[in-house]
Amino acid sequence: MTRANYLGLAIVTGTVDEGYATDMTHQQEIVRALLNKHAQKASESEYDRSVAISAISASRDIIQAVPTDLNGEKYAACLLSELEKLLAGYHDPDGEHTSGKGVIGALLNDLQCALRGSPG
Repeated sequence: MTRANYLGLAIVTGTVDEGYATDMTHQQEIVRALLNKHAQKASESEYDRSVAISAISASRDIIQAVPTDLNGEKYAACLLSELEKLLAGYHDPDGEHTSGKGVIGALLNDLQCALRGSPG
């Protein structure tokens, strides 16, 4: 077990050689905490707040659709893969300054760092 203070979130994780946090409860806590942190940032955004909130909402839908009966490695890999697909095809045309991709990309990067120890 290791203890990390990632983005101000105190997190305890188990790890394996591939670098994934493997305890499902801890993984889900990590995901929930980061999703909530990014949702808060989106709701406080000075630019295109509705676009940022929609991007986080789309990310939340993808995250909630990931099966929770997978083992830790597969859960993390599946979650990150699905968010990468969302990011690749996401574009909210209602944004004046942003399409929402940056919001999803920032969340994805933080999840990659927290679940695997390094980005993509």
